[in-house]
Amino acid sequence: MRKCIGFLLAFVAAGVAAQDGESYQCTLGGLTRNVEVVYPSGAPLPCEVVYTKPTESPGQREVLWNAQNE
Repeated sequence: MRKCIGFLLAFVAAGVAAQDGESYQCTLGGLTRNVEVVYPSGAPLPCEVVYTKPTESPGQREVLWNAQNE
């Protein structure tokens, strides 16, 4: 599971263009991890990369990083 999340984070961090609502999900042994690029204002910037654990901590989210400009 760590490899999957690490790959996804590297993929997003590398500057790959993502559309609003684009998300990735990894599941292993009944546990799920989500990584999503979120555009709070609906514009390309600012944006956030949000990490959630819906099977362990429903409703809790962690902003891994955000960007105000390119």
